[in-house]
Amino acid sequence: MKISKTPTQIVEKIIYDSIKQLYPQAQSNYKIAIETFKGKNYGHLSSSIPLELSKILKRNPIEIGDEIVGKIYSHQDSVVVDKAINVKGFINLYLKLEFQVDFLKEKIEENNFGYSETLKGEKILIEHTNANPFKEPHIGHLMNNIIGESIFRLTLSASAESYSICYQGDVGIHVAKCIYGILKSIESKKYSLDDFLSSNKDTAIEYINEAYKIGSELYENQVDKKSIQLLNVLIFHISQEFPKRKGLKIVNDYPIPDLYNTKYDIISKIYFKGRKESLEYFLHIFKKYGSNFDRNYFESETGEIGSKIVKENPLFEKSEGAVIWDGKKYGRNVQVLTNQYGIPTYGCKDIGLVFQKIEDYSPTTLLTLTASEQKFYFEDMFEIFRQLGISKNFKHICHGELKLLGREKMSSRTGNIVSAKDILEELTEEIQIKFNSKKGQKALENRSEKIAISALKFMILKSNPGSDIKFDKEKSLELTGNTGPYLLYTYARCRSILKKGGIFNLDRLPDSINEDEKELLVNLLFFEEILSRSTTELNPSILANYLNQVSQLYNKFYNNCSIINRTNDITQNFRLFLTLSVSKIIDRGCYLLGFETIEEL
Repeated sequence: MKISKTPTQIVEKIIYDSIKQLYPQAQSNYKIAIETFKGKNYGHLSSSIPLELSKILKRNPIEIGDEIVGKIYSHQDSVVVDKAINVKGFINLYLKLEFQVDFLKEKIEENNFGYSETLKGEKILIEHTNANPFKEPHIGHLMNNIIGESIFRLTLSASAESYSICYQGDVGIHVAKCIYGILKSIESKKYSLDDFLSSNKDTAIEYINEAYKIGSELYENQVDKKSIQLLNVLIFHISQEFPKRKGLKIVNDYPIPDLYNTKYDIISKIYFKGRKESLEYFLHIFKKYGSNFDRNYFESETGEIGSKIVKENPLFEKSEGAVIWDGKKYGRNVQVLTNQYGIPTYGCKDIGLVFQKIEDYSPTTLLTLTASEQKFYFEDMFEIFRQLGISKNFKHICHGELKLLGREKMSSRTGNIVSAKDILEELTEEIQIKFNSKKGQKALENRSEKIAISALKFMILKSNPGSDIKFDKEKSLELTGNTGPYLLYTYARCRSILKKGGIFNLDRLPDSINEDEKELLVNLLFFEEILSRSTTELNPSILANYLNQVSQLYNKFYNNCSIINRTNDITQNFRLFLTLSVSKIIDRGCYLLGFETIEEL
């Protein structure tokens, strides 16, 4: 029998059909909430529907529960139900062992663990990471990237047509700070212009990172703030080369400041070189973390698109030389869209971005991930989009702050940060020390980076997206539970056992199974349900914590039960089947969280 529905969907239909026959007068004014397995003292699935119906029918919930239980046994799908019990108005249902095994067998045979049609027909655009050129991608970008990549993979697994995009600030005061720092370094003869322009990728990034720190310090200390602000105007002018190449109409007129008349060509060369090397470095770093973006958008382009809309639409008004959206009229905040110098702000550029996204993809849903402090800003922007007549489903996902234990005080503004590159290298080195074994260092080096990525990603993803996270390097590498390496360890253990066990055929089930087997088996049934929740709630932590629970249950089962036991082939085959199911679920689950499993730890 082909099982096309999940256990929850089957039980939900059984209860719904039973209620429809028993109480047609209820007229579907109720919601059948089904809870999945909560422990051995509860059913595999349970529902409090009798309590809800008692309010509608004005009857005793225990009597209603008894009537529903009686009807369940006569339902055509009741063959999957071993027993149904009414406990004071709560219905606990237990599924037959044969059904549980058949459900997992079908998933294995069809190789479709972790796929559904929950979001079929949806076209979703997921904007995340958004690391800017001329700045080192840091752990804040990394947190955004890790959450965004997992959500992207989850939506794809639910049959959405999803696209992963990155929006990058190739103009702005951060660019001016960096280029000013490069000019100062050339003036002080740290290196020459030719040295910078001919430098390879790694050297160029070193120059850029150091220059950003120099420029930031001069800006923050008010030493050369005005000069950097004027340089910012010039960079906006130079950057218009990119929208011109795309055929976009240029609507902003940025005058060349007198201070930089003689340095225009030099600054242009520095800008184009720095932008190119920064973007290549960005792609290299995040490819290591498993992200490949469908498209990059740039502020140099969206600024022109947004400026045109802001200048022409009566929704926006002039105020002291700037152009604003007066959100106070609508119970929101005032948003400045172009400043007194005519330079587009983030808001103006975001208006241009949303129109460009829609033109390129025609999405049904637009997701944007940013730090939680931008929550109110995006509420304002979504209201502006609606007033501009954009009828799309906008969602803003907030993430908290990521801090490293012992290095809590960091500032992107001053260049005092922990980079995405450094944290991965530190973890990789730590793993090569911690997990060094008889198999030798060389074998470990080949997989240490994968272990490091699992540690970092799981530590972030096991918490709700809005949570602040204090990253503890030592705890992230523990093999006792609730870490990425622990999932890899459990998967590797499964694969080792399966190799030892060899080919098996589960053509008969044991006459009885123990409590460890029962608990593990029933938890495996609800992988699809967990994925559905994790996807619809845009919350990878639901999946991450489920995978940890499955791993804990499997290792408990492994310690208590002999798996490779040639004296009883039926029991051995069943336990190998459980092991295979666990390996499939962990492998697929880890992929959806954004990291790879490995055969040996």
